[in-house]
Amino acid sequence: MELEVVGETGMKKVETYKTQLKDTILMLLSSRSFEEISTVEGKLDLKQNLLARINQALGENVVSRIYFTEFVVQ
Repeated sequence: MELEVVGETGMKKVETYKTQLKDTILMLLSSRSFEEISTVEGKLDLKQNLLARINQALGENVVSRIYFTEFVVQ
């Protein structure tokens, strides 16, 4: 997964909160079932939820987009 970040200060903030962001991402991913993320609509919903939670954890809208570069479901 890659994050599109707004500005240099945004990049620094993401780096500062890296541990909290990983936790936020893993908690959300682990709460979803295969059925929920197996469709395109499910993946788009997941992206929107991730974007909202990441920006909430950062305290401001720093991340503008999320890109799935790999998607493996076990």
